[in-house]
This record gives sequence, structure tokens and C-alpha cells, in this order.
Amino acid sequence: MTRAGQPPHPYGPGYGPDNPGYGPVPQPPRRPKRTLRRVLLALLGFGVLLVVAAMIFGKGTAPTRNVTDGATEKAGTLSALDLRAGDCYNSKQLPPEPGSAQPISTVEVVPCTSGHTAQVVDKVTYKVTDSLADVRATRSGADCNTAFKAKVQPTVLNDAKFQLGLISPRDEATWLKHPVIACVVAHPSTTTTLLK
Repeated sequence: MTRAGQPPHPYGPGYGPDNPGYGPVPQPPRRPKRTLRRVLLALLGFGVLLVVAAMIFGKGTAPTRNVTDGATEKAGTLSALDLRAGDCYNSKQLPPEPGSAQPISTVEVVPCTSGHTAQVVDKVTYKVTDSLADVRATRSGADCNTAFKAKVQPTVLNDAKFQLGLISPRDEATWLKHPVIACVVAHPSTTTTLLK
């Protein structure tokens, strides 16, 4: 379709009052962005809910302590760094071989009259400026040996079933918050023997 007296347009018919062309351009198809966003937000919210629930219920309850002397009256779960001198506990991990290390995060603190696999003999506090590597390599063993000799019964020290060890922070960042070593006596099976 050309106007009278004009040659045909080289690129096809034009737009205008005589030739409306192809009409309005259709809208692109709607993508389900909002639905996908809602699903992703719901999944993220569910994940956060699971993490919060694990934090609340996964730790277990804290032990109940006697007000006068701080002794454990009712079992509960604690971070290994929060143990006190005299605490008896059960660890999910077996004691490591002598001379080796093993990560430990939480323990079940129990009354010392109940069956337990370990007891904290003493806690030694160091300066934050002391290097964790230096304390582990040169000082903690000697400090704990002094505590063992002073506070552990000789029958326990001479019994090969009992293992002497220590709990220390896992890294320098944790050390800066808790520059403390716990000296512990462990037994490979449950015992009710008081170690101090």
C-alpha cells in the first residue's frame, strides 16, 4: 500500500493514519518473580527457624548448682570452657591418646556422686598477652602437673586407668576471650570415684 504518487517504502509499509502497521506491541510474558521470591524467603525463614531451634534446644539445659559451694546438683550441658574446678562431667568424645589433642566443645556436667568420665582438678588463668602456643608448649603441662600433685589422690595418680590431661581454647581468638586452661583427670569408662 502506497500513497498515490509515491514509490513503495524500501523497508516495508510505514505507520501512519493510512497504515496502522502491526498494532500495539504485546507485553512480554510475566515471569513468576514474586512467587519465586516468596518461596525463597519462606525457605530462608524456615532455615533460620531451624538454626534458632537448634541453638535453643541443642545445647541442653545448664546444670543446677548448689548456691553455697557451686557444686553441681542436677546434670546439664556446658561449654568445655565454662567448666569449674571440681566439676565432674561426661564427654561425648573418648579421652585422646597421651600426647595427642582432640577437639571438645560441650560436655554433660553431672554431680560427682553420679557416674562420670572426667573431673576438672583445677583451672589455671593466664594473661591475655600470653601466647596460646607458648602456654600449650611450655607452661600448661607443668602448671597442671603441680595441680595434680597437690589435689589428686595418690591412688588415682598411680592408677594407669586414669589419664591426666587439659582442656585449652582451640584458637587464638577464643584464647583472647578465655585465657584459661582446665586441668582434668579422665577415665575411659564411667566412674563414681572422687578424684580430689
